Amino acid sequence: YREGQYVFVNCPSVKPLEWHPFTISSPPQKDTFSLHIQVQGPGSWTEGVRNHLCSMRPEGKTFHEFHRRNAEGQLVKGRIYGPNEKQILLIDGPHSAPTQHMTEYEVAIIAGAGIGLTPVVACTESIVYHRWKYGLGK
Repeated sequence: YREGQYVFVNCPSVKPLEWHPFTISSPPQKDTFSLHIQVQGPGSWTEGVRNHLCSMRPEGKTFHEFHRRNAEGQLVKGRIYGPNEKQILLIDGPHSAPTQHMTEYEVAIIAGAGIGLTPVVACTESIVYHRWKYGLGK
């Protein structure tokens, strides 16, 4: 994926036919892929996803990393299936975005506000990684 791209997310245990777009909030140079999802209120799809994820964490914990066993039996980060044997999340994408070619230019001006702030975060982090990798700005 590239800076500012987005994906569609589905949570089959919440609403199997609903797909929602979310901007990828991590730069492509990072080892992890992240989305920031804000719960939109009672009865919303996002609240259902949060409740589904929270139902899989140990009681009393506010933060929990999911783990699973790989084919060799080693414990690795990430979990694919929930307790109901359905995939926890389905991801479709990434899909293109105007900022994805940003690192091809010597100078870039990026502006964002409100919901447009998420791609700016990924772009800013990407600039930092890009500058260190290629030694720009010395």
